[in-house]
Amino acid sequence: MITIGIIFLLLGFFFLSIKSKKLIWITGFLIFIFYPPLLVFYLIAYLIREKDKKTALKRVLLIILALIVFLILILISTYIFAVNYTSTGSFIEYIKNLLSIYFTHIFFNSLTGDYIP
Repeated sequence: MITIGIIFLLLGFFFLSIKSKKLIWITGFLIFIFYPPLLVFYLIAYLIREKDKKTALKRVLLIILALIVFLILILISTYIFAVNYTSTGSFIEYIKNLLSIYFTHIFFNSLTGDYIP
């Protein structure tokens, strides 16, 4: 997924240079979907590109607010899913399980042992 995120980031930089508003927003959304940490660099590049800094800052703050609302909606939908499809029905237990799954997939044991290719 990081490769796709980097590809969309590079496409986004290209669209920033040709000043295509619609494609700038589309690639920004795709960067957020495929690799969200790259969105920080994309928003900084967007702020630098804009001539009217006040309007650009308002747009970036609007994007950040929209992302927060989007994440809250995802959290609410996962809670509804957890209550309907888990035996505990406890939001705290569901979040603990979700975080444990997340952190066990970030760090994993190598299948090759000490061998480093």
